[in-house]
Amino acid sequence: RDIKVTVEELRSLAAANEGNGDVQTAYANGLVNLSSRQELRDIKVTVEELRSLAAANERNGAIQAAYAKGLFNLGCEQELPEIKGTVEELGRLAAENAENAEIRAIYTQIKDIFSSEGML
Repeated sequence: RDIKVTVEELRSLAAANEGNGDVQTAYANGLVNLSSRQELRDIKVTVEELRSLAAANERNGAIQAAYAKGLFNLGCEQELPEIKGTVEELGRLAAENAENAEIRAIYTQIKDIFSSEGML
């Protein structure tokens, strides 16, 4: 089954169930999976959708972590200077979600990868 079709179905479910954290989280995770299979141009669109979803669900740690994963996927496809902005956004997200160990780990991982390559 095509992941795009699945994500579209999840998007419809999420729109119909705005107050349901489980459905919103499933949609966010679908977007992360989609972003891992996309080209840079399309990842940017998907990460923007994750950003909006995270903003609408600030207290949902799983959705915040999904946004961090999307940013990680984006950073892995970018070149300088875009990478720096993505890493800065991940740093901001990690600071805002200091209690979320998953986001901190993603931020540390991307910083380590790009610092070791001399890109930060």
